[in-house]
Amino acid sequence: LYLYKEVPMFYAAKKRDLQTGQIISYDLVDAPDLTDKTVLIVDDLCSKGRTFLEAGKLLKNAGAKKVALYVTHCENSIYKGELLRTDYVDHIYTTNSILPRSEHKKITVFNI
Repeated sequence: LYLYKEVPMFYAAKKRDLQTGQIISYDLVDAPDLTDKTVLIVDDLCSKGRTFLEAGKLLKNAGAKKVALYVTHCENSIYKGELLRTDYVDHIYTTNSILPRSEHKKITVFNI
């Protein structure tokens, strides 16, 4: 259900190599002009964050000023990935359903 019609919504289409699991393409679909905009990515789960790193890179290259990520569940493995070491996603919001607390300034954990 799309309640906020004045807020543009779009998605990214991702293709993976089924043998390696590597992302081979990532494309924005129906994206508006993102120049100087703040974009919020919403998803259910983040592990190491490679998908979101690629999405953030795509969004910043399309002109987005800031990219934030909200995931309901974030695994501890996020600290092993590259996402937190880049500027493609400016901040990550999650719940304490898996990750009990933040060990990084770019992560905010909400208690549920």
